Amino acid sequence: MAVEDWSDPVELWARLDVVLEENAELHEEVARLRAEITQLKKQTPSALRQQPSLLAITEPASAPPRLSGDLPYADASSGTDAKVALFRALFVGRDDVYATRWVSARSGRTGWSPAEDNPFDRTKADADRVFWPLTDEAVYRHLDPIQQGRELHLGLYPMLADDTCRLLACDFDGKDGSDWRGDAAAYAAACREAGVPALVEISRSGAGAHVWTFFTAPVPAATARTLGMALLRRAIDARGQMTLASYDRLFPAQDFLPDKAKGSFRFGSLIALPLHGVSRAGGTTVFVDPGTFTPYPDQFAHLSHLERLSPADVEALADKLGPVTAGPSATAPELGPKPRRKHLGKAPAVVRARQAAMLEISTAGLPPQLLAALKHTAAFHNPEFYRRQNQRFSTWKTPRLVCCFDATDPDWIRLPRGLKDEAAQLVAAAGGTLRITSELPEPPPISVEFTGELTEVQRQAVDAMAGHRAGVLVAPPGAGKTVMACSLIAASLGVNTVGMAAASVFVQLSAGESDSIQCNRCGASRTSREISSWPSRCGSELGSAPGWRLVPLRALGCVLRVRPACRRVPVRAWRHAVEADPDRRVNRVPNRPRLVRRGSRTSASPAAGPAPSDVCSVRERSRGRPGATRG
Repeated sequence: MAVEDWSDPVELWARLDVVLEENAELHEEVARLRAEITQLKKQTPSALRQQPSLLAITEPASAPPRLSGDLPYADASSGTDAKVALFRALFVGRDDVYATRWVSARSGRTGWSPAEDNPFDRTKADADRVFWPLTDEAVYRHLDPIQQGRELHLGLYPMLADDTCRLLACDFDGKDGSDWRGDAAAYAAACREAGVPALVEISRSGAGAHVWTFFTAPVPAATARTLGMALLRRAIDARGQMTLASYDRLFPAQDFLPDKAKGSFRFGSLIALPLHGVSRAGGTTVFVDPGTFTPYPDQFAHLSHLERLSPADVEALADKLGPVTAGPSATAPELGPKPRRKHLGKAPAVVRARQAAMLEISTAGLPPQLLAALKHTAAFHNPEFYRRQNQRFSTWKTPRLVCCFDATDPDWIRLPRGLKDEAAQLVAAAGGTLRITSELPEPPPISVEFTGELTEVQRQAVDAMAGHRAGVLVAPPGAGKTVMACSLIAASLGVNTVGMAAASVFVQLSAGESDSIQCNRCGASRTSREISSWPSRCGSELGSAPGWRLVPLRALGCVLRVRPACRRVPVRAWRHAVEADPDRRVNRVPNRPRLVRRGSRTSASPAAGPAPSDVCSVRERSRGRPGATRG
């Protein structure tokens, strides 16, 4: 017979903590039972009070009832098998592989990796890797508070092999300085209002939370994520300071399994499982009341009474709440339908705004619903995310939404200036008036002449563009966009500098009279009428290329910036340059925007945030005769 070793003080302290925890739970259970007995005595006739045998609490003759969609029952006093069965009935994911948390003994760095044979052999091919299946023994070691031997914290891959899932989780992380408690509470409140059962858990770090929702049967991951994004949209409406990055913290993190990805990425994103034995002793990985963030007294008893959604319920809720709408309204001569006021809150009578490099709107007194609507208007769905997802590649570090606003200043929100009309409409729908003060510079006028010839279609496009301070000219190859850009230069009498992107454009512009407009190559002198270029091959967002240098546009007083159809210029570089300089006019002449089809919806990314009335389209393949711009 083995004799237990009682000489290890660490082991003794661990066992003492377990005994004290069980003792506290037993005291709470006794107090609850006494309260129930007292309540029953008040409700029963006096004749029955004299028969204590009728009120005695006895052990059930059969197994405890199965609650909430046939969930197995367990509580703090239950055995290991009951707790493991309840845990595995709720936290369902892939059972052919699981992840474990590791800590580097040399650097202290932490991470997660799939459990497998010979995990340190980096020469193995993916086809030769043997992963360990998720077993009851592994779950028991995860839940064990004593953790005999090496500590084990399990990570679950929630996306099943058929692109379905049995749960939905939203991660709120406070590493970026956000109020994760407030964000998690707002999301849980949105779930409660929509009739979606939600369970809040404190993450292992203690500086974040997971909000869980469980399903009775597998649900398509795309449908579950649509529901989660709609709930997040409602939470953002109620809490204006919540970031739109929350859309990238849903688990599963993809609509489709990225089986073309390499390594462990082909299993999809993983999430750390709760109720980790060692972490529970520190008050983390436990489920809490979202109002007070106080842990529930009996974690397993609370899990036993959880409600779950059926696949039909998830489908109905996703259809009812609808997809998340982001980005400016579709390109059309008019703005979209006026939003309903109740969805935007009550705005101040006058909302101050400044028009400079961007449209800066004061956030003083703005309701959170209106603030969230402004943010979503200045964001759009990322085509790269959907391309990678539809091709079943990993979408790790690829955001679902591209945000073009700046909310770092708590007193002001900065939007692309092309959204001025839509911002004014949103403020008006909320009962206010957007009063804009222009801070754009007034450059001195110049005298230039366009000597080319335009076709009738090109003339209509130039006339339409000249009437707006910002806009996008959408035209196919061969339509003569460079010629139309030259005509716009002549129409803008206050132009000092023209921003270009390709060397071929410089050749065309200087073909007529080289002394009237000078190409700003390395070593060329600056004149009052210059053409500055964004480099064709940018090493960074605003880097430089061999043979060309980036002109400091603010120093040159640039007031008209034309971007020709140069596919090698990063859109981010163009956007950052536009946001940095308060130019009077911003015109862009790209080729057709790439359309990204998602189901029955087709969208295109906005170019520097144009308002719908500022977009002109040329569909006829015709070209005017190139000419020079004479000064």
